[in-house]
Amino acid sequence: MGSRIGSETLARRVDSGDATTQCLALQLFGCINLVTGHGIEAQTQLRQAVALYDSGKVTPASYLIPDHFYAIGLVELGDLDGALTAASAARSRYEQRGALSQLPMAYAVTGFVHFYAGRFDEAITELEAGSAVVEDTSNLNFVLYSESILARIATRRGDLDAAAAYVAIGMARLGAGGSLFGADWLLDAQTQYLAATGDLEAALDVAEFTWSQTDSIRFFYGYRERGIVATRLAMSCGRPEFARTVADSIEEGSRRCRIRSGEAFALDARGLVNADANQLIEAVAKFRETPLHLAFANCCEDAAAALVEANRNAEAIAMLTDAAPVYATAGAMTDVERVESALRHLGAGKRKTRTSRPTFGWDALTPTEIAVTELVAQGLTNPEVGARLYVSRRPVETHLSHIFRKLDCVGRTQLASEFTRRTTI
Repeated sequence: MGSRIGSETLARRVDSGDATTQCLALQLFGCINLVTGHGIEAQTQLRQAVALYDSGKVTPASYLIPDHFYAIGLVELGDLDGALTAASAARSRYEQRGALSQLPMAYAVTGFVHFYAGRFDEAITELEAGSAVVEDTSNLNFVLYSESILARIATRRGDLDAAAAYVAIGMARLGAGGSLFGADWLLDAQTQYLAATGDLEAALDVAEFTWSQTDSIRFFYGYRERGIVATRLAMSCGRPEFARTVADSIEEGSRRCRIRSGEAFALDARGLVNADANQLIEAVAKFRETPLHLAFANCCEDAAAALVEANRNAEAIAMLTDAAPVYATAGAMTDVERVESALRHLGAGKRKTRTSRPTFGWDALTPTEIAVTELVAQGLTNPEVGARLYVSRRPVETHLSHIFRKLDCVGRTQLASEFTRRTTI
């Protein structure tokens, strides 16, 4: 009934020619569709809202951020390249309109994209750039999202002290009455931190609490990954009834939004509940066709465990061998060590795993950092570098600070000299 009345109201606004109200209505119903799991329909509405937002007919307001929700929706649909493009466009809009307080949201989205793709260094750069903007604007509304991803990266890289610190800072913000945006993600980070310390029961308690508290926004972004973690923990702790409940929800989300990554998560969850190696193998095959590299590697481990139980060790070794380089490339050494231990247990011997990127030296630079270095060596300023790379000055500054640390350079002049010397040898 409410949906029908809302649609009629939207139609009347379209007829009236009130562009601002129409944009808001499209944003509202796009968000409703996101929360209720209808991601494809949401993107149609949000795309229309963004077009209106760019038409010049809309009066800007802090609550009009359709481009932000559009980028988030693309992440949920598994279109990471599209999400990066949309988030970069949103960032440009905010800067051009002087809406600096909205910039951290765009940086958070780009951070999510790189994290899901297993590009941890790039994710850190984007999130740190967003944190710098937060300091400038004092807008803490979305800071929990960034802190949660940084905590999850630290956990996967084995830096549990840093992970605990990020979680503690976020919890302190919540305790002080801060914004609730991102609280669910912060609890996800706490869940994974506790699991990494070996306290699976405590991790499951947090996961179950988070799952129950997010029921009203069940299908909003991040729920699939949250659900898979909860399912793994529930099965490990002998709670199959909770695992089945979560798997049911993930499958329902897959039915509402029929995309390849959604099908993969649904198969992963159900395969975990059923301890069905064949379902998990099918999930791996679907993940392989998506850019969600971390989810792919995690699912490979799920399949390997089920295959071992079915005495199909050769297939399990193949699955673990596929997962290892994904983790190594991300620098997720906790995951690498777990996989290598499993391979040794299976008698696979020493496998050649692509090593993670070094911490210092030229080989430590990411592709983006190399591009920044080359442009700086050409004499371009930070704004000019940003224009070439289609980013704002903030990530350029962050990239440079990382470059200086990795190469032990004290400034742009030394960096340019070192780059020229290296490329002319």
